Amino acid sequence: MRNVLKAETLERKFPLLSVENGCIVSKDADLTVAFEVELPELFTMTAAEYEAVHSSWVKAVKVLPDFSVVCKQDWFTKETYRPDFRDGEQSFLSKSYERHFNERPYLNHKCYLYLTKTTRERSRQRSDFNSLCRGSLLPKEMVDKDTAVRFLEAVEQFERIMNDSGHVSLRRLEADEITGTEGRPGLVEKYFSLSLEDENAVLQDICLTPGGMRVGDKRLCVHTLSDTEDLPVRVSTDMRYERMSTDRSDCRLSFAAPVGLLLPCNHIYSQYVFIDDAQEILRTMEKTSRNMLSLSKYSRSNAVNREWTEMYLDEAHTKGVLPKTRMSDDEVTTAITAVRNNIQNITIEYFNASNASLGTYDFTPEQVATAKGDDQDAAAAGRKPVNISNIPSATTKVNVYMNVDKNAADINDLQIGYTKMEYRGIPKDITLKTPGGERTGDNTNDLYSVEVSVAPVLSRFEFHGKASDIKVNSSTSGTLPSGVENGTKDQAKAHVSDATIAAAEKAAQEAWRKANPGVADPSTWSFTYTVTYEYDAAYTIESIDEYYMNNIPLTKGGNLVLNANDGAGNWNDAAKDKYKVDGDMEKMFDTTVEADKVIAYNLFPQTATNGTSASTTDVKTSMPHFVLKLTTKANGTTTPRWLTIRALKAADALVTSFDAGKVYVLDAADININQYSAKLKVTANGTVGPEIPEPVDPTDPNPEPVGKDLDVLVKITEWTIVNVKPEW
Repeated sequence: MRNVLKAETLERKFPLLSVENGCIVSKDADLTVAFEVELPELFTMTAAEYEAVHSSWVKAVKVLPDFSVVCKQDWFTKETYRPDFRDGEQSFLSKSYERHFNERPYLNHKCYLYLTKTTRERSRQRSDFNSLCRGSLLPKEMVDKDTAVRFLEAVEQFERIMNDSGHVSLRRLEADEITGTEGRPGLVEKYFSLSLEDENAVLQDICLTPGGMRVGDKRLCVHTLSDTEDLPVRVSTDMRYERMSTDRSDCRLSFAAPVGLLLPCNHIYSQYVFIDDAQEILRTMEKTSRNMLSLSKYSRSNAVNREWTEMYLDEAHTKGVLPKTRMSDDEVTTAITAVRNNIQNITIEYFNASNASLGTYDFTPEQVATAKGDDQDAAAAGRKPVNISNIPSATTKVNVYMNVDKNAADINDLQIGYTKMEYRGIPKDITLKTPGGERTGDNTNDLYSVEVSVAPVLSRFEFHGKASDIKVNSSTSGTLPSGVENGTKDQAKAHVSDATIAAAEKAAQEAWRKANPGVADPSTWSFTYTVTYEYDAAYTIESIDEYYMNNIPLTKGGNLVLNANDGAGNWNDAAKDKYKVDGDMEKMFDTTVEADKVIAYNLFPQTATNGTSASTTDVKTSMPHFVLKLTTKANGTTTPRWLTIRALKAADALVTSFDAGKVYVLDAADININQYSAKLKVTANGTVGPEIPEPVDPTDPNPEPVGKDLDVLVKITEWTIVNVKPEW
C-alpha cells in the first residue's frame, strides 16, 4: 500500500473570505481594515516625543468600539542596499554615497496596522466551539449594516488622530494592495511567502508539524509574550541606548527595540490590543470581590485575593481606566456604602454662636482609622467616637469635611470613582455628653459630643437607555396635534415662537402691499392666525454615538464654558480640542455601543441666573446642557443629527439649580421626538400671507442649534435615582 501525502487547498483553510470596499471580511464575519504605517526614523525622537506618540496611540484606540482588535505588525527582513544608478542627474557626491552603500546588508522595516471588528461571542470563543453551538451561522451584530458603518466611522477617526499627531502616518491599503494583481503580489501573498519582495513573492509549501513550522525553506520559531511576569519590573515608552549616548547627548530608543531593529535576523513582531467591555469586566470583578468577601472567613486565600481585587478596582476607578462610561448605578450605591472605607482625610471646622469660623482641626491618621472602623449601626456603647482635646472655648457648633483635596478642583478629576469625591456636612450644635459635665481620664475639661452627617458636594446627571428606547412620532406611527383656525395671537403663541409670529406678520403685510400697490399702509393692522401641522421627512434613530456635557463650570466656582458649533454638523476647532484627551473637558465626552449603559457626569453645583425666579431663557443660558449625537436613517441613507437638552423641569417648575447630593436622571424611554413642523399663516387686513414653517423636531444637523432644545421633566431626590421625562 502506497503512502499518499495528504494535501489541502489554501483557499479552504484560509480564514479570510473576501476583500470588499478595501475591507477584509473573514469567514466568521469579522471586518478588518489594513493600513501601511510610516514611523519616525530611528534615533530621531526624544523621550517627550515618544510619550506624545504613545498618547496618540492610546487616544486613537479609545475611539474604537468594544470587541475590536488592534494588530500592529512590524516586518524586519535582511536585505542588501540596491542604489538606483539610472538617475543621470545625480551629483558626484550623491553617486559616491550610493556606491559606498551598494550591496551593504541592512535590516529593512515595514509596518502594517490592522483594525478588526469582531463580536462578544467571537472574543469568548473556545477551541471546542463550532457552528452547531450557535443559533445562527453569522453573528447578528455583524449582519447589521449599521454596525459596519459605525466601525468604519471609528476607523476614520482613528486614522485622523494618528495622522494629526505629526509623528505617525497611516495610509489605508486598497483592495489590490491586499489581494495583489497579476503582476504584483499583495499583502496576503507576501504573508504566505514570508517575503516583502514586490517581484518574486511565490507561494510555497506550508508545513505544520508538532516539530515545527516551515514555509518553503524558511523555518519558523514562534515566541509569545503575554504574561506580565515575563516583562521587566518597570515599563516605559522609551529607553536610553547606551552605545550611542554620551554624557552630553541622550540617544533614545523604543522600549520594544530589543525585539525590533536590535534583533539582527528576519522576524515579524506582532502586537495585539483586545478591546473588551470594560464595564462588564469590572462588574464581574465586583461580583467576584463580593463572593470572596463572603467566603473569606473560610479561606485566607479568598481574603487576600479579595484585597488585591479591591486594590485593582479602586485604581481602575480613580485613575480613569474606564474608557467609556462613568459611575454606574451599582457604583453609586457602592460609593454611598463605602464612603467610610475610602476616607482619605477628615477636617473639622469650629463655629461660635454667630456662625463665625474659629479655625479647623485635621484628623490624625490614627483618628481617620478610628472613624473608618466605626460601626454606625451599633448601639451607642459600641460606637467609636474620636476625642479631640482643647477645642476653642467659644465653640457652639462644628462641621465635618471629608476627602478635601485642594488639588482636585478640575471637573475631569471627579468623573470616575468616588475616592476623590468631597463630602461636607451642615454645621451642628455640640451638646454636653452628660448633664452637669463629664470628664475623660484626668482631663478637667467638660466633654461635649456631636454627630455630623456628611453628603457629597457634587451634583450628578445620568442618562439611561439606548436609541431603540426613544419614541418617535412620525407619519408612520403618530398623530398630528390640532392647530388654530383664524385665531388670535395668544392662541398662536401656544404653538409657535414669537420669532415665527413676527416673521409671518411681516410676510402678511408685504403680501397686502403687493395686493394693494400705491395704497398707503392702514393706520391699524388687523391680524388673524392659522396654525397647521405637517409631517416632516420621517427617519429612524439607529444609535446614540456620542454624549457631551456643555455649559458647565470646569472648576469649583468657575465660569461657565459653552462650546458652540461651526454650523456644519460638528463642534468648532476650539470645542473639539476641549473634548480631546488632555483637553479641558475630556471627561465630559462619552461614546458607547448600543447597550444598557449609564452615561453619568458628576458636576459642580450650578444655579441659574436670578435663582428661583429664573425664566426659561435664564435656565437655558445658565444651566447645564446635555447633547446627544444620533445616527438616523432615512431611505437607506444614514445621517447624523443632534439632540440638545437645555432645561429641566420638576413638577412643571423649572429646575433652577443643580444641587449637591442630588442625581438628575434622563431615561431614553421617556424621550418622544415629533417629526413634524408647525406652519403659521397670518392674514393681514383680509390678505393671506405665505406659510412660515417652524420645526417641532428638537433634533438638528448641528449641535447646540439656535432655537432647538428640549425641556425635561424630572423628579429630584437626595443622591438617588431621579426619573426624568422630556417635555417639548
